[in-house]
Amino acid sequence: VDQAGFMVVSGNYTVSLIPDQDFVRIDTPAARDDQAAQVRLRGTVRNVTPLTGVTLTVSDNGAALPALEFPDLAPGASADFEFWTTPTTAGDHTFSVQTPTGDRATANVAVLAPSIAVGPIGGAGADVAAGSLATLTIPVSNTSPVPAFVDLAALDGALQTLNLEPESSTLVSLQVPIGPDLPVGAYSVPISFTGDLTRIVTATLFVQGAPPIIPPVEDTGGTGAATIQAIAATPQPVQCGTALELTITIQPTALGRQVLEVVGLENQVQVPLVFDTLAQLNRTVTFTVPATLPAGEYPISVRLGEHQTTYVAQVNCWAAALELQVPSAGIPHGSSFPVTVAVTETAGVAAPAVITVRYGEVAISQTLQLLPYQTILTTLPLTADIGVGRVTTILSAPETDTEDPAYQPIIDSRPVSVYLGNAFVELAPLQAPAGVTLTGELVITGPITSARLSLPESMGGGLLLSASIYSTTAVFEEGLIDLQQTPAGRWAFSVPLARDMQRGRYALDFYVNGVWQPVPFDVEGPQVIVSEIAVAEIGSCTPQLNLTLNIESATTIIVSPTVHFERIGGVVKSGPIQLYKGRQTITLPIELPTSVQGSGQLSIGFNSLAGNSVGGTTTMLQRGQSNLIAARLEGISRSAPANVVLDVFGAGMATIVLKPDRGATYTTTHQLSGYQTIRLPLTFDRAASSLSVTLLDQTGCRSVQTLLLSEYLPDLTPPTVSLNAPTPANPGTPTTVPVVFTGTAIDGDNLICSVAVNGQSAQVDAETGVYSVTLRLPPGSYQARALAKDCAGNQGESNPQNVTVRQTLPIVQFTNSAAGTIEATSPVTIMVKLDQVAAFTTTVRYYTDGGSATPNADYLPISGTLTFAPFQLSQQLAVPIIEDALNEFDETVVLQLSDPLSATLGYPHKTIVVLVDDDPEPEIGFITPTVSIVAGRTSVELTVTLSAPSGRPIWVDYATVDGTAIAGEDYTATHRPLLFPAGVTSRTFSIPLLPGAKPGRQFSVVLNNPIYTQVSAGQVTISFSEGENKQLYLPLILRDR
Repeated sequence: VDQAGFMVVSGNYTVSLIPDQDFVRIDTPAARDDQAAQVRLRGTVRNVTPLTGVTLTVSDNGAALPALEFPDLAPGASADFEFWTTPTTAGDHTFSVQTPTGDRATANVAVLAPSIAVGPIGGAGADVAAGSLATLTIPVSNTSPVPAFVDLAALDGALQTLNLEPESSTLVSLQVPIGPDLPVGAYSVPISFTGDLTRIVTATLFVQGAPPIIPPVEDTGGTGAATIQAIAATPQPVQCGTALELTITIQPTALGRQVLEVVGLENQVQVPLVFDTLAQLNRTVTFTVPATLPAGEYPISVRLGEHQTTYVAQVNCWAAALELQVPSAGIPHGSSFPVTVAVTETAGVAAPAVITVRYGEVAISQTLQLLPYQTILTTLPLTADIGVGRVTTILSAPETDTEDPAYQPIIDSRPVSVYLGNAFVELAPLQAPAGVTLTGELVITGPITSARLSLPESMGGGLLLSASIYSTTAVFEEGLIDLQQTPAGRWAFSVPLARDMQRGRYALDFYVNGVWQPVPFDVEGPQVIVSEIAVAEIGSCTPQLNLTLNIESATTIIVSPTVHFERIGGVVKSGPIQLYKGRQTITLPIELPTSVQGSGQLSIGFNSLAGNSVGGTTTMLQRGQSNLIAARLEGISRSAPANVVLDVFGAGMATIVLKPDRGATYTTTHQLSGYQTIRLPLTFDRAASSLSVTLLDQTGCRSVQTLLLSEYLPDLTPPTVSLNAPTPANPGTPTTVPVVFTGTAIDGDNLICSVAVNGQSAQVDAETGVYSVTLRLPPGSYQARALAKDCAGNQGESNPQNVTVRQTLPIVQFTNSAAGTIEATSPVTIMVKLDQVAAFTTTVRYYTDGGSATPNADYLPISGTLTFAPFQLSQQLAVPIIEDALNEFDETVVLQLSDPLSATLGYPHKTIVVLVDDDPEPEIGFITPTVSIVAGRTSVELTVTLSAPSGRPIWVDYATVDGTAIAGEDYTATHRPLLFPAGVTSRTFSIPLLPGAKPGRQFSVVLNNPIYTQVSAGQVTISFSEGENKQLYLPLILRDR
């Protein structure tokens, strides 16, 4: 964000926009609400009109954002505003605040996107047991200067969210559940990344399941071994964004299996291999070279067991140099000015590109075809805007490549000075190094009322020039201009830049007639370039560096040096250093921790007093008076004494420490003089696998190397293994029975690494060699043998043992003795199961038999034979249910099993299915709400009906209720139940009437206490009338008109 504020006067309003961030990050492809990167726009609005209320429009790259409303802002009043917005794309953004008359203020924001890298997966290629948890470790790094957010998950594992700080890394641990019934084999585990990184990487795991064991004809070797003979790549060199094919020639040396792991070019591939022959074989691995990878040489690591090699791939990618040229003199507002863009292809690769020039809200794009090592010049016209002080050009991929761009965008940005009216500032240069003095002139060409030029707050503030119309009695000071006496002219000024001024964008504050017209310029801060480096006192633990530096700075600068040796911090034994422009030599005595040893990379950096990095370099450094050049072992067996052979170089007394990972530590001293070979006898513990060799000189510096015993002391003696007779097998399942085998494997020179019985790995105590393994065997007779391997790969075989497994029949039965379902669910499924898996086919007969439900009315009867295939544990039966609309009692269907074949009938072999009625109860009520009866009749009949037939008997009580008619005088009080048998929908009953009933009176009959029904029209009113209705017939004469 430009570091200066912006203000523009438009008609009736003054708007100021003051951005306060150097950069802002953005989540891609979409920002999260709780972690969104936001841009804050702050400023002040003042109402200078006689009207109340102000409305400002806001936009981002021309796209409208919510307006700023000030409906109650009174004339002459001011209000502060703060506006937050979240960009949804990375790149340059121009935010604009605009008045209703069209004037605006703008600010440019560079939105950066995260860059995520995923390293090789730890734990891939491991053996895991079925039913266990496998642990995978994944290094994830954020190489960008902005935070990043990544979600990752493996299989159905829980989602993990990573919040990565800028330029940080973390190690993620994933737990992968392995199914208990997963067969033996190699499986690819996909690991998905979402968020700032969208990618799926895979890791291969070997699952040790529990398959049926058959006697092997010959041993296949277990874990195989092989060497890598050759690697060929096609094509070479390879173009970025295309595929690279590696053909790897492999020579097996032991039968079994291995994992071929290839890592490089931001790819990781794991290929499971099975060596069933010792014939040479080829495997092809295809990589996709990342499209945004810079050109260069990249190592590809190829690992097969303990054998590892590296292939270096040459990658050619697009690269270019970009230069933007703009006018250095002031440009009148509204006038046209040219900008020139020079693009030079520098990698020798032809490629299409898009050049975009942005100036405020204006963006002009052209598509170019870049040719190898050629330069293309493009000139574009722009219209000067007083509110825009910078031109930016972007060289990017064509729009068709935005999902996977062929190269990273290149950006160049330059300031321009735009003025409005009869006054402007000429400043030279517009781009200058720190420490120089900028010179310029205030130019007034016509009538103005005021002008003011000052330094911005970021440079400490302060007045440079001020022009106004003063009275004749005014006392003039330096920097004041009287426009009444001198209405036009040129006034010079100067701006000294601090020598440690930070690189960045700045602008002088220039106001003409109250209108702010920023004068932008760029500062290129000081830089220290190390051209030569030499190390003195090589044999010391406090070496001295002699550096030749080229200083790019207009004046002297003061820097603080820092050093790191192999990422370990050191101490520079000198304070801040004063450096001068040009070439000079300095000496840096440094002190490193005593634990830092041997040779490694030394990094030297220089920081300004403000803490800004201004340069640095790296070099190789040898510490101490002596160095352990090489170490190796000589011997014929691990059980016999061996010689530790050391090639050393140095002077003076040195201490040698030999420390195996198992066993005692051996220490001795030697007088060194130049190059020497030292042999030291050492007897190893048979459990030892490595040896650490340390050479410590008298200055405290040390060199360390680690040796693997397996590389120098081959173990050629096979182990001795015994196999005990197994415990007689009890009658087991029809499929398998667990048989426990135990024994002992012994090796005099080495540890026992693995024992297998008929190919099934055993749990073995590496120290004692005692092992145990459980085999699950089908019915039959078997011969078992144990195969032991020591850690050197030697094999030994036991005598055979015989075992017999007997067979039993499974039990077939229903899972449950009862089940329920509503009528609307059809069919209802019933589970039939075996209590154990069988290695043969099993059948059982099934049929529906009885129950309260009616066949072919409530359900469809079923019958037949259910077949269980070998190793199948369960089957389903389906009973079709017939849906009706009749409200009725729940009904039952009985399902039976019988006549099992190759199985026995268990309990429950009968299950009852309850059909739960889901139809609503019918409604009950009178057919009419009123009845009129002639006084003097002896009774009145009333009819009650159901809204639908019911499968249940329905009861309801009816009772008389006095109105104006009185029970005992006009009618006989009645309270009785009324029964609707199942299927009946209408019933009629009568109420006795008395002879003395009075015309005009009325009483009611109500329904209550319903059973299996709902009352709807539950009341009827009976009225007494004078007598029967009379009919009067009158003649009607129709006349023809």
